[in-house]
Amino acid sequence: MNGDAQPPQPAQPVDEPIPFAQPIAYATPATNRRPGLVTAIGVISLVLGCTGILYNGASVLQSVGMLYLTSTFNAATPPPPPLIAATQPVGTLPPINPTTFVTALDRQSGNTLTPEVKQALTLMLSGPGQTHAPPGTLPGQVTIDNTTAGWTTFSFPGGDQISIGNDGKSTSVFNTSTLPTPINPFREVSLAALMVGIAVSVIGLGLSVLLLVAGVLTIRNSFRAYRLHWIFVWSKIAQCVASVASSYWIYKTMFADMGDSAERISMFLATMLAVTLLMSIAYPVGLLFALRAKSVREFYEVGSPVS
Repeated sequence: MNGDAQPPQPAQPVDEPIPFAQPIAYATPATNRRPGLVTAIGVISLVLGCTGILYNGASVLQSVGMLYLTSTFNAATPPPPPLIAATQPVGTLPPINPTTFVTALDRQSGNTLTPEVKQALTLMLSGPGQTHAPPGTLPGQVTIDNTTAGWTTFSFPGGDQISIGNDGKSTSVFNTSTLPTPINPFREVSLAALMVGIAVSVIGLGLSVLLLVAGVLTIRNSFRAYRLHWIFVWSKIAQCVASVASSYWIYKTMFADMGDSAERISMFLATMLAVTLLMSIAYPVGLLFALRAKSVREFYEVGSPVS
C-alpha cells in the first residue's frame, strides 16, 4: 500500500442559487392634483382676508369716533340766562349815561378796569349816534373778557365787540353778527345711521376673518373651504350693499347744512359710493363663477350647492 495516498474527501454540497425576492406590489393611491384655479382662490382669499381685517377694523374705529363726536357736539347745553326786559316801549327809552354805564361795568368786573380803559370806553359810548349800547341797554347785558394779556373786550347784546388796550390807546371794534355761522357737520347726523354703520363694519370684520380661514383651508386642501367660500359670497354681497347704504345715509345728513351745495355733494357721494360698491363686490362676484368651474367642482367632488 502506498503510504502517500490521501484518504477520500467527503463530497461538498453544491450551493443552489437563491431566488431573488420578488418586489411587493403596493397600491398607489390615486392623486387628485389641485387645479391652478383653486390655488388662485386660496391665495387671493388669504390676501384679501388680511387686508379686509385691517380695513374693517379701521372702519369700526372710525364709526365709533363719529358716534362719540356726534354725541359730544349735539349734547344739550344750558340756555343762556334771560335778559332783563325793558319795562318801557323802545321808542321812549332814555339814552344811556356813558359815565354811569362804564362805572357799573367796572363794578361788574370787580374793579379791574384801568382808568385808561374806562376813559376810552366812555368816549366811545359818548359819540353822537353810537350804536354799541343803544337806549335801554343794561350793564348786566354786557360781557367783559380780560383774559387776553393787555386787552379788555366788551361784548354788547347787539353783537358789537369793543377791545381796548389797557393803556387806552388801542381799540378794535367789530360786529359778531356779520360773521358766518359755523357749520356743525355732526348736528344732523342720525345716531341710528351711525349705529347701523358700526354694525355693518363689525359684520365686515367677521367676514374678513371667514375669508382668511377659507383661504387657509383651501391651501390645505380641506373640503370645508368650498362651503365657506359660498357662505362668504352671499354674505359679503349683502354686507357691501348695506355698507354703501349706511355710508350714504351718514354723509348725506352730515352735509345737510351746506345749503345749495348739499344736492351736488349728494350726487358726488352717490357716484363715489356706487364705484365703491362695484369694487367691493368684485371678488364675491368673481367667486360666483370660479366656484362653479368644472375643475373646482371636480376637485372638491361635490356638485354646485346652488341649483
